[in-house]
Amino acid sequence: MHITDVEFHQAASLDEALDLKQRFGAEAHVLAGGTDLLVELATGRTTTKHVISLSALDGLKQMAVLDDGSLAIGSLVTIAQLCNSPLISGKFTPIRETTIQMATPQIRNMATIGGNIAGAVPCADTPPILICMGATVGIQSADGHRTVPLREMFAGPRQTALKPNEIITSVTVPAQPDNSAAAYERFALRDGNAIPVAGVAGSITVGDAKQITQACITLASVAPIPRVVDDAGQDLVGKTIDEAVVDHIAEMCSNNAQPICDVRGSDDYRRRLVTVLTRRCLYRLRDMIGN
Repeated sequence: MHITDVEFHQAASLDEALDLKQRFGAEAHVLAGGTDLLVELATGRTTTKHVISLSALDGLKQMAVLDDGSLAIGSLVTIAQLCNSPLISGKFTPIRETTIQMATPQIRNMATIGGNIAGAVPCADTPPILICMGATVGIQSADGHRTVPLREMFAGPRQTALKPNEIITSVTVPAQPDNSAAAYERFALRDGNAIPVAGVAGSITVGDAKQITQACITLASVAPIPRVVDDAGQDLVGKTIDEAVVDHIAEMCSNNAQPICDVRGSDDYRRRLVTVLTRRCLYRLRDMIGN
């Protein structure tokens, strides 16, 4: 397949984009930043009859902190915006710390948060930390609007909960408690422009005695979808982070990984990385709460 075989549609409004998706359904792909889709089309790994560009939809390129303290991110907000915006500060800083590790400046200038989610690539960096922070996804179609917890968006590699006529329009991160912390640790084969071989995101909320009251651990690049290790989160509740707890949770996360074996690393190597990255993430969370 050649890209020239695809019919290109430039949507002038969200309503027009939704009408096109309603008309063409699964035969149409949405073009946001294009850093993934255009490569997939050029290499023939993805085929489609129609491409609907959202580049003119300025309303999806905005960010705002809402009255309830939550962060509303339009689906066309770029990774570079998440790196550089003054809104990504305070308790939302883990988002910036995650995105600044991604790809090259050129890719970050084009890639979007909506595309990073909709692509459903197992090695995507933003879903794990956003899941740990309780993010939800706003989805629109000609039939109406719905909101889905981000952790429920993924059905498999490059498979999501999106219906053929739906488009992601926003990502919302709720206000984070004062006594909470979130962090993402990743390992790649080089510092720049490298997808993670493995990654671990975590978040905790603590009570007055520094005991954990809520926790979430999500693995990246070691399972078909971002893998939320619910047992690890539950086991952390009521505890403080010490060496014994860290060893136990790291082993649990390693055992929950479902890694592939490829040129970037064997499945055993990735499991070992999960152990190391989980330990780093938990100790970092402890330090953040301590400070």
